[in-house]
Amino acid sequence: MRETKQIFVMMVALGFFLIPVVALAQQHAINPAEVGEKASKVIAEQKININTATVEQFQNLPGIGSSIAQEIINYRHEHGPFQKVEDIMQVKGIGEKKFEKIKDLITVGEAK
Repeated sequence: MRETKQIFVMMVALGFFLIPVVALAQQHAINPAEVGEKASKVIAEQKININTATVEQFQNLPGIGSSIAQEIINYRHEHGPFQKVEDIMQVKGIGEKKFEKIKDLITVGEAK
C-alpha cells in the first residue's frame, strides 16, 4: 500500500513538471503552412534575374552548367532582354523539362 502511495505521489509530481513543458512546446510549435509561406517569400526574393545573371549565378540553377549558362548569356546579348521567363526555352539546351525545374527560380525582373 505504501509503495502505491509513493508511486501515485511521484506520478502527480511528474504531471506538474510536464504541464509547463508541454505548454512551452506548444507556444514554440512550427506551423507548416506559415513555414511554406515564408519559404516562398524567401525564394521569390532570391530568384535569379535571367536578364542580368552571370555564368556563376546561372550555374546555381538545377541542370544548368557552364556551357548552357554561357548559351543563355550569348542569346541575351544577341536578342536583347527576355520578356518573360518562358522565353529562356529559346536558348539551345533548355527544353520543357529543364524549364520546369528552373521556372520558379528565375525572373525577368520587375515589369516596367
